[in-house]
Amino acid sequence: MVLLQTLVAGVTMGFVYVRVAMGFNLISNTIRIVNFSQGNIVAFGGLIYITSSVTARLHLLLSLIITVLVSAILGLVLQSLIIHPMVKRRISMGGIIISTVAFASFLSNLA
Repeated sequence: MVLLQTLVAGVTMGFVYVRVAMGFNLISNTIRIVNFSQGNIVAFGGLIYITSSVTARLHLLLSLIITVLVSAILGLVLQSLIIHPMVKRRISMGGIIISTVAFASFLSNLA
């Protein structure tokens, strides 16, 4: 039984890592910017899910909807308030990458 639980947990975590990697690939290929805060957005979403489902005792489906909405809002804030204005002003790629790292640090400290 423990072997089966370990196998299921490993496959589940593998799917999470694959989804994050696909997100990195999709973002870097579409806007040509490496978003180093994406992993922190995923981790923050996990924290929101655990907090809403366990601490607040919300239904799991409602917690999932809240998590998706919060993560989407974080991505939208990053894109519209940080990345897009920097691209519009023709800031160097290094400056944009540093801003995504700073946003990642902000999310880590917020969590």
